[in-house]
Amino acid sequence: MKKTHLIVHHSATQDGETFSWGAIRNFHIKDRGWRDIGYHIGTEKIGDAYWDVLGRPFDDHGAHCPDGGMNVHGIGWCIVGNFDIVAPSPDLLAHCVKTAAHLCRLFKIPVEHVLGH
Repeated sequence: MKKTHLIVHHSATQDGETFSWGAIRNFHIKDRGWRDIGYHIGTEKIGDAYWDVLGRPFDDHGAHCPDGGMNVHGIGWCIVGNFDIVAPSPDLLAHCVKTAAHLCRLFKIPVEHVLGH
């Protein structure tokens, strides 16, 4: 199924200096009972750099946003951090703009289909 949207989430957890993606995957599998992490891609700071890490395969349905069928039609992207408490840094925002632009080009997603959840 063609992906038509990019759905941006935050983990609502503090990003530390260590890799958190495995903990998110374990939470989704062990606590939620899902077969894998709900997101297709994640971004987090590891050491002094931001990294994009893969989750579910892009051709698989996600488990990140049932609203409007976005688990089927949307790429789920989770940025590690709690942006309800602390705004994303300028460095993180710059990294995310590049990642979003790349994903939109790759999947031919119009910018107006990049949505927060």
